[in-house]
Amino acid sequence: MVEQARLLAGVSAAAPKEPENLDALLRPMMTALVAMLLEHPDSARVICIKLIEHPTGIAAALLSGAC
Repeated sequence: MVEQARLLAGVSAAAPKEPENLDALLRPMMTALVAMLLEHPDSARVICIKLIEHPTGIAAALLSGAC
């Protein structure tokens, strides 16, 4: 749970306050997530495990094959 909170905090901190469009919102958030996962590769395992346990939504469909 602590790892999930750290990742969520990092992604949230990267979100612009008033993005012009969806790309402007998601690009910095995903860049931050990738940077955090590169620094701490074990965090990716947390994401994969959670997706396998709760395979719902588009993100789960896209990422479940990466685990």
